[in-house]
Amino acid sequence: MFKIGRFTMVESSSGGLGLAHIDMNDEYHIRLRDTIAKENDELRHSIPDITKPNVIRITAGIKSMGPESVQKILRRVKVFSKFTGDDDPYGHRNFGCFKHRKKKIFWTIDDCGGEDGHNLVLTVMLADEW
Repeated sequence: MFKIGRFTMVESSSGGLGLAHIDMNDEYHIRLRDTIAKENDELRHSIPDITKPNVIRITAGIKSMGPESVQKILRRVKVFSKFTGDDDPYGHRNFGCFKHRKKKIFWTIDDCGGEDGHNLVLTVMLADEW
């Protein structure tokens, strides 16, 4: 038995491996959720001054909207606070969506686990670039 993120790998009766869900409401997971959410909020709030090892990626679709739109979109990502259970089921605050000029914008934060600690990547994209 070993853990993968929020799940535990367990051996099944047939000898294969399967995933068993972990209770996310225990003290450890609540602290972990709060820590992840805080780090993700800090990353977003640092826009436009995100520094290594963290990175911000802006897709071609967003860039094609022009520099003024890019700045407005980044400002909206920075102050985003409309997290819902549908978009943020684990409370990590690592995904959001909104509309800009009638286009749906997605942003996501992924932890790429860099050697020197967290390597968070904030990606801002058009929904159809997902």
